[in-house]
Amino acid sequence: MRRCLAAIVGLLLGVSVTVGVFADANETAVGDPNALAQASLSLGGYHTCALLSDGTAKCWGYNGQGQLGDGTTTSRSTPVAVSSLSGVTAISSGIYHTCALLSDGTVKCWGFNTYGQLGDGTTTDRSTPVVASSLSGAAAISPRGFHTCALLSDGTVKCWGFNTYGQLGDGTTTSRSTPVAVSLLTGVGVTTTTTAPPASNPRVPGQVPPWPEAVVTADGSVRVSWDVPFQDGAGSITGYRVVSFPTGGSCVTSPFDAELLSCVVAGLELDVDYLFEVFASNGVGEGPGRMTQQAVRIVPQVPDTTVPETSVPETTVPAVGPQPLPVTGSDDELVMWSLLLVAFGAFVVLRVRVSR
Repeated sequence: MRRCLAAIVGLLLGVSVTVGVFADANETAVGDPNALAQASLSLGGYHTCALLSDGTAKCWGYNGQGQLGDGTTTSRSTPVAVSSLSGVTAISSGIYHTCALLSDGTVKCWGFNTYGQLGDGTTTDRSTPVVASSLSGAAAISPRGFHTCALLSDGTVKCWGFNTYGQLGDGTTTSRSTPVAVSLLTGVGVTTTTTAPPASNPRVPGQVPPWPEAVVTADGSVRVSWDVPFQDGAGSITGYRVVSFPTGGSCVTSPFDAELLSCVVAGLELDVDYLFEVFASNGVGEGPGRMTQQAVRIVPQVPDTTVPETSVPETTVPAVGPQPLPVTGSDDELVMWSLLLVAFGAFVVLRVRVSR
């Protein structure tokens, strides 16, 4: 039953679901205890998690936002246990966050949380699992890029996280840090149809290598740079496109220069965390994007209020009292006058003695 529910939520949320096979990098996880061996892995953006037969989980890979759940932000090249997590019946990952469905119908999430995609009522990243608030009776979970949805046992769906495009389905474009019901959706039916992941098109360019870099410039823009894709596809690269996430800016390399592997994204908002995705194109079309690894934030420039030091000109205080007469003339003249003074003194002394 829950496998079927997972299939329908996959169709509703635009993801592929294949029981026993990885549907795609963000497959919907099915909360069926009997399917542990079949649906035990979840591939996030740059990390992987495994559901173990004892109801615990281990993760490995990139951990910059705590998406491995081990209480650190240290990336791991071997599996580490997710802290304080047991009774797990399904696990699934977004790009930088991970969620687990527990046997009691609750959901715990951890990792990147800027848009509230963990559902704990905050926008604080978590390196250990936290409970999604006000959520019970969950039958399946599906984290995507920066939002998460859960199919409930009563046939309704709740979502939380990033909502600029209305992906939470609550009739707004306001991001939510706690689960909200998808409007006008009840009695979600059952289907046994599964879909396979779409085959990649070898004729378009591949992804640019990990990882594109984003640097805030002095004027408040962001320069994004990358390397050439490993595969050109059916033709040479004809251009690159960069888009920000959340939306707000983009740039393209036009006119195209094969040596130009960067462009500047302008018009971004202050105090917002941005990620950037780079796409390469050739004559056939545009290939899959590669996203930057770390978010960047444009911080308002604080005006310099430091009072510059004023230099006080040096003043010479005239000396008090009689001053020696300036001495002028050459060294020979000074010697001559000195000898004359000595001779005159000797003459005066001799004269005094003779007069006595």
